[in-house]
Amino acid sequence: MGNDIEINEVDMPPKSLLNGEIKSPVYMDALKFELPSEEIIEIEGVVRNFFNSQPLWLLSIMINIISKGKLEKSLVKNNFSEGSKVGHWKVTRSDNTEIVFGESLGFIEHRLSFCKVSNDKNEFMTMSSVKTHNRFGVFYFYFVKLVHMKLVKFAIKNMYEKKYKGAI
Repeated sequence: MGNDIEINEVDMPPKSLLNGEIKSPVYMDALKFELPSEEIIEIEGVVRNFFNSQPLWLLSIMINIISKGKLEKSLVKNNFSEGSKVGHWKVTRSDNTEIVFGESLGFIEHRLSFCKVSNDKNEFMTMSSVKTHNRFGVFYFYFVKLVHMKLVKFAIKNMYEKKYKGAI
């Protein structure tokens, strides 16, 4: 896979819907990237392409789904309104520029946000927020944290390679 897309770690934007989703998170991150296209890309399209572009092994880890066909069907119909789901991820908040997905496993709470930063450049962000609830959550997240950013960057590159590379 080429490194044609630049993915930068940035500060969490203060006006993000993700802020306040989890009270006192132990971890937050934000990645910013630009997708090449002469057309304006909407946030819903980025979310659909993000999930549809991933290999099955990553989807099973990320959203607990083992069927690409079921995923594609659920994404086609999905309007990403609050309460809708993609795999085991539930939309907790959304507006016309940001969609926040959440899950709670009891021992850990996680949010993943996709945000449109600029129409002029088709700039987007993905952001994560995590809170652990007990020692097992701390232990679990210790290992997840080691690979989290690598996996998210890998997923963004997959989306770029499969859906946007050569779009202009």
